[in-house]
Amino acid sequence: MKKNCFLAFKNSTDKFVLPTKFTFPFYYDPHPLCVQASQELQQYLKTQNEWHHNFGIYKNEIEPIGKMFG
Repeated sequence: MKKNCFLAFKNSTDKFVLPTKFTFPFYYDPHPLCVQASQELQQYLKTQNEWHHNFGIYKNEIEPIGKMFG
């Protein structure tokens, strides 16, 4: 059985109004919902045991590789 590839929000998202269009990807302020999503994903990556990867989350990591999530 294939695992779910989506993580549900831990905190409520009811307070956010969804944007009507995408923003320019450079030199902009991210939407608050995106900020919450990235913070929750970072927290998940710190506590999960499935992947062993240098995501660059911790300041003391040497040569972080990073990953793109979306």
